[in-house]
Amino acid sequence: MTAEQNIPALDPNRLAPLLSAAGFTTRELPGTYDFGAEPPRILHHAITEHGQLVAVLEWIEDHRRPAALITELAVYPNASDLLVAECGPISRIHARVFAVTLAANVPAPVVCAAAIAATTAQVPNRATR
Repeated sequence: MTAEQNIPALDPNRLAPLLSAAGFTTRELPGTYDFGAEPPRILHHAITEHGQLVAVLEWIEDHRRPAALITELAVYPNASDLLVAECGPISRIHARVFAVTLAANVPAPVVCAAAIAATTAQVPNRATR
C-alpha cells in the first residue's frame, strides 16, 4: 500500500510468475474514465485445449474503505471472448459461463491453482447453454 493514500498497489507480478509458467499471458489494461468508467486492470488469460478462455482479472476498488484488491476468475466458452473479458462487469456477466470473485486475503498461489485448474474444465458453448 502507498503510505500517503493507504491504497493497495496493482501489481502485474503478483500472479504472473506462476500463471505464465502454466501458459497464461499477462496484460495491463489502462483505466477508462468516460461513460462506463473502469479502473486500470491486470488481465491474465489462457486458451484451453477445448478452445475456451480462462481469465483472471484484477483491479483496485478504491471507493471502498479501505480500498481493496479484487480478483475475478472467469471461464468463457470461446477464445474469441478475450475482448469481452477486458470489458466492464455487465458485458463480462453476459459472456462468461462461470466466475468467482476472490478477496485480497486469498493467497496468490491459491488464486493461481484455481486458475490453472479451471483450464481443465470443459464448459458448454453458447448454443448449448
